[in-house]
Amino acid sequence: MASLLAVLAVLEACASAPRTSGEWLAGRLSLSVAALDAQPARNVTAAFELRGDGTRGDLHLFTPLGTQIAAASWAPGLATLAT
Repeated sequence: MASLLAVLAVLEACASAPRTSGEWLAGRLSLSVAALDAQPARNVTAAFELRGDGTRGDLHLFTPLGTQIAAASWAPGLATLAT
């Protein structure tokens, strides 16, 4: 859970101004994954939309072409991830 909060903090730091009625933040993120065992290092970029706070919210991740690749939701006692 701590890593999810760290990711959300980074996402908020990179967010642009809200796109709609002030509920959603949107932006882009870039992630560098170090090489591990036989897996080579790689870089990943994605767009995101974030609504909510540490207590409850929604996060949607998109490919650079705009296809949704994951959606996460959280609330007290519940977290879901759809890929």
